[in-house]
Amino acid sequence: MKNKSIIIMMILSLVLVVGCCYHQQYIMNCNYDMPVSECPAMVTNSNVKDGDYMYYCVYESIYKVNVHTKKSSLVYKSDKLYWYYNLDVKDGWIYGTAKTVEGTDIESPYIFRVRTNGKDAELLTKGINPIIYKGSIYYQKLDFPEEDEEYYCKSLGIHKMSLSGKNDVCINDSEYISQFTIYNSNIYYIDVDYTGNRDYYEEYYSLKSMDMNGDSQKTIFEGEKDSIINGLVAYSDDIYFNQDDCIYKIKIGSSEKKLVLQYSSIMQISDGYMYYIDMLEDEGVFIMNLNDKTRTCLMEVAYGVEELQISNGYIIYSDGYESADENERAPYNMAKYFCKLDGKDRVLLKGYVRT
Repeated sequence: MKNKSIIIMMILSLVLVVGCCYHQQYIMNCNYDMPVSECPAMVTNSNVKDGDYMYYCVYESIYKVNVHTKKSSLVYKSDKLYWYYNLDVKDGWIYGTAKTVEGTDIESPYIFRVRTNGKDAELLTKGINPIIYKGSIYYQKLDFPEEDEEYYCKSLGIHKMSLSGKNDVCINDSEYISQFTIYNSNIYYIDVDYTGNRDYYEEYYSLKSMDMNGDSQKTIFEGEKDSIINGLVAYSDDIYFNQDDCIYKIKIGSSEKKLVLQYSSIMQISDGYMYYIDMLEDEGVFIMNLNDKTRTCLMEVAYGVEELQISNGYIIYSDGYESADENERAPYNMAKYFCKLDGKDRVLLKGYVRT
């Protein structure tokens, strides 16, 4: 049990520092003078349902699953070795992050879009973490030279642009924003301050807010040395986040941090329930009723959930592949699964080899 808890903690550190929930999520190869951890983190969106379909991606392919028939089909596959992440579906378009692979260690991420029928795919600009809000794309803009194995990847802060990639405007030019979310016409973000140099440095994570134009900037609370904050989720006038293996929340308009759960890591909140990983248990994903605080195990998992997306009563998540034969894991060792919000009626959507 202790070893399993350590493994879960290591997985969550990877997933949630470089992605909220993260999974299928990554840290870019940034040759900063500062530590790699200052590369912007990805945020997992849950706006992945459109009509009768939920959309998901596995490496260079985007799929959809009919929530009624549970049949999955290919929507779009890249012919240029782009890998896709962080989907956000709106009005017949799929938005997300496309990372170039090209057979090397180069990871050059772009904001992209493609129609839900798989047509008109295009790269919009260099960046990650697109969030569609009130007719605009908010994202973390990046700058890097093309086709350079020794490139420097620089964050240009939070920007917004039209849904077609036009009229780009800078909202906040801090290069040390690691994650952001939007709630009730305000942006809540994590800003990281580094002191020292590459050989010896200290990092301080702070939670901040601003309006949609980048004005009225406020520091909600200053972080402590080397105390990582990640996993931002806004729900019902509270901001939830992970810090030091615990889940906390802060009421919007307040700076008082309240403990929600110890030895846990938040994944999502939906319909009054918080979905999280309990680091001291090994059964899988847990849920907590935010009203009466009751907690139950939602689903058992094989090797640790790496991504969980909830949209309109359904869940898509990534887990280790479970075979009928305990000794058989070929031809793949990970898979995307689909189930109802209560964890029942699970079906395997797509197996793949973890890289």
